[in-house]
Amino acid sequence: MTYIIEKNIPIPNANGRGREKGELRLTVEQMEIGDSIVINTRERKQIHNITRSVGIAYRCKAIGANQYRVWCTSEKGIV
Repeated sequence: MTYIIEKNIPIPNANGRGREKGELRLTVEQMEIGDSIVINTRERKQIHNITRSVGIAYRCKAIGANQYRVWCTSEKGIV
């Protein structure tokens, strides 16, 4: 097989895991202490892993059927 060397091809942005960050993860990364968001039951299952990997503490409270409010309670890196 013959390979062709190509120049000036931009390198795609990647987070090192082979896929882009989801909207929920990007939102959590932007949260500051006291900020909150409303999520559903499916997203509630993801929020613990996301906040753990981002390095923030959170509180979660049911606010209705299939709805939860999540508050950021500490800054990134201070869990």
